[in-house]
Amino acid sequence: MGLLACPAADQDPAPAQPTVWPTGDLIAVDVAGASHVIIVSAEGDVFVSRDAGMSWMSSRPSAEGRLHDVSMADRDVGWLVGDAGIWRTDDGGASWQPQRPIETPDRLHHTRIAAIDRDRAVAVGSGGMRAYTQDGGRSWASRQDPVFADVPRVNRSSNLGLACHPGGPGLCWSVGDGIDRSRDGGRSWSSALVIDPLQLDPVVFDSGEVDVGESDADRIAASVEAAERRGDPEWRLEPRVSQLEIERFGRRRDPDALFEVIAARIDETRGLLENAGVDLDRVFVVAAPPWDYANYLDDDPHFLDRYWQERSAARSSISIRGVVARGMTAIDLDADGLGLAVGASGALLRSRDGGDSWLPVEPPTPHDLTDVVIGTDRAVVVGAQGSLLISDARGRDWHAPGSGPAVIFFDTLRAVAFSPDWELGVIVGEKGRVLRSFDAGNVWRLLLPDAS
Repeated sequence: MGLLACPAADQDPAPAQPTVWPTGDLIAVDVAGASHVIIVSAEGDVFVSRDAGMSWMSSRPSAEGRLHDVSMADRDVGWLVGDAGIWRTDDGGASWQPQRPIETPDRLHHTRIAAIDRDRAVAVGSGGMRAYTQDGGRSWASRQDPVFADVPRVNRSSNLGLACHPGGPGLCWSVGDGIDRSRDGGRSWSSALVIDPLQLDPVVFDSGEVDVGESDADRIAASVEAAERRGDPEWRLEPRVSQLEIERFGRRRDPDALFEVIAARIDETRGLLENAGVDLDRVFVVAAPPWDYANYLDDDPHFLDRYWQERSAARSSISIRGVVARGMTAIDLDADGLGLAVGASGALLRSRDGGDSWLPVEPPTPHDLTDVVIGTDRAVVVGAQGSLLISDARGRDWHAPGSGPAVIFFDTLRAVAFSPDWELGVIVGEKGRVLRSFDAGNVWRLLLPDAS
């Protein structure tokens, strides 16, 4: 249940009669400037206001299917994503031009998009799909989700949330069953560490070794058996390779010898899990050897160098991590290293190191959370049953918005966004629900066409 502060004093002036008003299932919003708001409906409409929501115009991409997300690089340039593809605007959302098509398998599509600047954007979606552009959308390149490299694409989990820092090198994070990050605008991705009770000590290998010792086998079997009694977690295996092995084998023109060693270690560890009673359908490999690396080298000559850099460690090992499905749906990080990810049943993960590692914290609500945004001094989350909570303690404590006469509602709130200066905030949800704040999110009020 949402409690919406609606003070009687300081009412907004009546808006001019708009030709349109946001309607339908409103699923995405971006606030591109002090008064410039863009809202997307699932049914395919885009609503644009240049006066902080007092009046609206509409635009609609010339395509069938649902829309999913919008992200603006600035007041003029941004991207829109839907079932039928990706569109770009250069006039603040008044019109949208289709981008070069991205080849996607049947039944799969991109569902989230994040602008980095006028030239760079990242899209993620169902089946572990990822894509990026570095030329303003004239061309898009696809990248496979490394977490599910050994899983048929139609069975891979979806990326449900996406966030990118504006400008800079292109820092991005996506969230679904786990959390992945990119430091190069979506060209490559690696898994962030989500710390939970099912983290096992890694299996360590000497140079060239592939067999697992008896003591490691017994230790893993006991730990896995205990974890399996508490549920059915997914198990993630992630290889690390010593610098000695990389220098000896990996930097040759043909890295297949070291790939074979890594693959043998993965198979050994996978066998330990199977012997402990784990269904192999619940075992996935993070950053498995990219046997098809040659397919990438023409467009990305440093592909292998980045793979070895990401796999490099003091000693060769296979880490084993059990992941309890949390159904994470949204993520955001600030410039000071605070990160928050939210999901089903109020799930909340928090990072204090710029997204390198994440810890589950006490859910602020039992209801599903759908979006999160972090500002300089405040974080805001929204979700089902009108859930709207703010934190002024870097995500440690949460409370309802400011006091005052309140409107009670039970609609799902889908998305929240603020202007760059955080003066104007807008929340959208089902049944055409629009909320607005002029004080950095402390007090919110319903925005209606007949407001007075």
